Amino acid sequence: MCLCPGQEVASGVRVLPQSYWYELLYGTILLALCLVVCLVGASIYAKATFLIFLIVAAVLGTILVSFFATRPLGVPIRMPHLNSSETENGSFTGFSLATLRENLGGGYGVDYTTGQMMSFSTVFAVMFNGCTGIMAGSNMSGDLKRPSYSIPRGTISAVLFTYLVYNLLAFLMCATCSRTLLQKDYGFLRDISIFPPLVTVGIYAATLSAAMSNLIGASRILYALARDDLFGECLEYADISQSPDGVGAVPTEWTPLAAGVMMLCGS
Repeated sequence: MCLCPGQEVASGVRVLPQSYWYELLYGTILLALCLVVCLVGASIYAKATFLIFLIVAAVLGTILVSFFATRPLGVPIRMPHLNSSETENGSFTGFSLATLRENLGGGYGVDYTTGQMMSFSTVFAVMFNGCTGIMAGSNMSGDLKRPSYSIPRGTISAVLFTYLVYNLLAFLMCATCSRTLLQKDYGFLRDISIFPPLVTVGIYAATLSAAMSNLIGASRILYALARDDLFGECLEYADISQSPDGVGAVPTEWTPLAAGVMMLCGS
């Protein structure tokens, strides 16, 4: 998923000016920031991701409290692929057995952002991307003091923690939010949060963290391939700095990402 700061983070909510060129500008600036962090090295990357972890943890805590603190309410939903004045109504019911039963099972519907029918494969594609963050730690194994000790324990801990958090959130959402709200407003957590702006901050923080982890992780894989001479002279340029944080591997990964920003921001 590509999220630019100019795009809507909830139904009808724009944070910054929105157009193709604005989104391209925001995406390029953020990608350049990620490039600088990755070029400086693993130390500043670890500090940046820890700060982002604290922010996301605070957002998650606020959301969990909101499920219990927010009273039942109706949420108007604007349909972006239809007339902008047309809306549907979702609802936050609070904890309800009837709501939980309504949300059990697949019941695939139309994606309100594209108007296309969803299926198991499309939902899996979205969820798969949300569960691959643990690979960032494995890609950083070369910077660990005790890789044989840290990798298995860190990976297993990350998988268990992610499993518990995702399933807890899924249960709370299914027990409190109508199917219409879940299917037609991907920013509904902002609508029910006791402090809505914090949800927006969490979205941007998580997106920035994913961008940095992908950039620094991919550069290390590329550097390892070049160092082991697996592709001959094709990847020789990635090994010129003798470091995965140098001017060879990281900018090589940054270039296609910048091209991706140009293609995806306007879509």
